[in-house]
Amino acid sequence: MPDTARNSSEYTSAEGAVFEQRAKRVLFFGFSVTEQPGYVPALKGMLGEREIEIESRAIGGINLCSLPYMHSVLEYECYDHVVFEVTTCRRYAEDNPGVYGDPLKEIIDQVRARGAEPSFIHLFRKGVDYSHDHMLDSAAAICAERDVRYLNLVPQMVEFERAGLLYRFLRDGIHSTEEGAAHYAQAVLPFLDLLLDDGRDVRQPGEPDPAPSRALVPIDKLVGGHDFSSFKRGNLVMPVCTIPGGESLSIDIPAGYALEGLIYLRTPQAGLMEVDLGEQGTRRVHAFDQHSYYRRYSTWTVPACTTPSITITQRPEMPEVELVKGECDPGERLGEVCGLFLSAGS
Repeated sequence: MPDTARNSSEYTSAEGAVFEQRAKRVLFFGFSVTEQPGYVPALKGMLGEREIEIESRAIGGINLCSLPYMHSVLEYECYDHVVFEVTTCRRYAEDNPGVYGDPLKEIIDQVRARGAEPSFIHLFRKGVDYSHDHMLDSAAAICAERDVRYLNLVPQMVEFERAGLLYRFLRDGIHSTEEGAAHYAQAVLPFLDLLLDDGRDVRQPGEPDPAPSRALVPIDKLVGGHDFSSFKRGNLVMPVCTIPGGESLSIDIPAGYALEGLIYLRTPQAGLMEVDLGEQGTRRVHAFDQHSYYRRYSTWTVPACTTPSITITQRPEMPEVELVKGECDPGERLGEVCGLFLSAGS
């Protein structure tokens, strides 16, 4: 649980119970825009005397369908508010836009079940047709239905793009410049004040769901007899189990749960992993892509698979992929697995 000592003091209730008094705590969770040194640090610098603790977690390169598993490592139960920046991802279901709504509904329910209040901020991504964006339309409808607040900062960026000024705010059409980070933070600050002034008392940390319907389970909770390293990016820390080229890792699936995916690392030494799903065949995970000149999280999803165990094999050959910059690492291929996406009752 995050440390709260700097804003804490003890007080005694009328019944004599001793509690810890603290500032409200807000978690910003998002994708690569939240991962970068951008609007969150800028926002923290604008807080002044506000009694509030802001933390951020982020994982770039994934989409909405991975969100319902993340609660088990994000610990919503420790926060008063959770602000999601998640609509900057690629539009992956334009032929079936209803798909966007299901994970958004699920994360709203997960946050509220743990005593926190969810909200959303919508940021700009170049290349999206915002005159009719299925993802934002879906998010707006769900927020209205569930009485969830959101802040849409896309229209202003659309105007900047029309005026030829987008480069001042977004260096590549999505990730902010220093000026863009300040612009976003200045817009988010009054929205944050609105969230905090909701009449709710500062809440005490709650408890996680002991039997979640979906969860990201870290790899060190699933296999034994291995040495684990750790990886941190976007303030998200996960254990890592390394699979050398030509070798395999067997993982038992907990009883009552089905496999729905992996979280792993894309790195300069990654390659092709094969996942043996037993009777449901073997699937391939391409962990090396044109951006594998640095280390980052990635996810792979699969329809619910009820196999009792899986075996992940790291292929030894070098992928035939051209990096967008730098030279390919000629060394041994290494698979790095951080955890499994699991679902109950499938």
